[in-house]
Amino acid sequence: MYMESSLNPAANVQASSSAAAVNDESLLLVVPCYNEQESITLFYQTIVNVRRQLPCELSLIFVDDGSKDASLDIMRNLADKDPLVHYISFSRNFGKETAMYAGLRNAAKGSSTYVGVIDVDLQDPPELIPKMIRIIQETGCDRVAAFRSSRDGEGCVRSFCARMFYKLSNHLCDVKIVEGARDFCIMDRRMLDAVVSVSERVRFSKGIFAWVGFDTRWVGFKNVKREHGKSKWRFRSLVSYAFEGIASFSSAPVRMMVSFGFCMVAFSLLLLIVMGIYSLATGIALHRILFGVLIIMLFAGLQLLCSGIVGLYVVQTYTEAQARPPYIVREER
Repeated sequence: MYMESSLNPAANVQASSSAAAVNDESLLLVVPCYNEQESITLFYQTIVNVRRQLPCELSLIFVDDGSKDASLDIMRNLADKDPLVHYISFSRNFGKETAMYAGLRNAAKGSSTYVGVIDVDLQDPPELIPKMIRIIQETGCDRVAAFRSSRDGEGCVRSFCARMFYKLSNHLCDVKIVEGARDFCIMDRRMLDAVVSVSERVRFSKGIFAWVGFDTRWVGFKNVKREHGKSKWRFRSLVSYAFEGIASFSSAPVRMMVSFGFCMVAFSLLLLIVMGIYSLATGIALHRILFGVLIIMLFAGLQLLCSGIVGLYVVQTYTEAQARPPYIVREER
């Protein structure tokens, strides 16, 4: 059951407003949620404490990703008591990536100076927010993003697979992702508009953040365990998510298939020519099994090569269907 917070939101809002009076800047945090009734209240209490440390106003927009528990009721309760809390609720579960995109699109319609993304389970430490705001204000960068500098407490298999994903992704994809990168970040309006302009349905936000470019500064933190509940990401879902991420930003697998098919064809033809010359020179006929194997290799290579060529055209079609803007302008006069 949801236990109502003992905090006085109105008082906290008043305190944060007086702190924000120093300047007119504001921060809006997008918080995707799916069956997080145990975490939302604790997250909100933590954010209320963080508000007092910020030189700008901080507001929240929870995105309920079709939760089946009391998550939406808690969001309604908080929004009723705190004018700086808002929420969006989906008709069903569409996935975290879609939830983040909905929150960012909604934020782009507003007037917040900065917009961020943070998980509700407190594995993204809200205590980092004041530091991130200071960095973006002092350096003038477009985004401050967080990454896990260690994976202590995480399962060995999951940790190993995560490291392998980042290495494989950075090897195959044009965009580079910092190992341990989280969705937890704060960006300015310029970068927000660029991210929202990438409107593809199958989204991989870490790749999109890297693809749009802009000046990004990184802040590291040690792995934090969830306070309540369990991760909604199963191993199979993570593998599928990793594959979608690589497929969204790399045609390398198709190109590798073309290269491998070409090598098979070339090797088979070369071996057939060499064996044919040897047979003519010595009068020794080719063994039927060897000849059959070479013919199979030749046609298998041709099939792979042709499939890869077709795949390259499919990649071009897929790239056009993504409808990403051909370029992003950072500044103009």
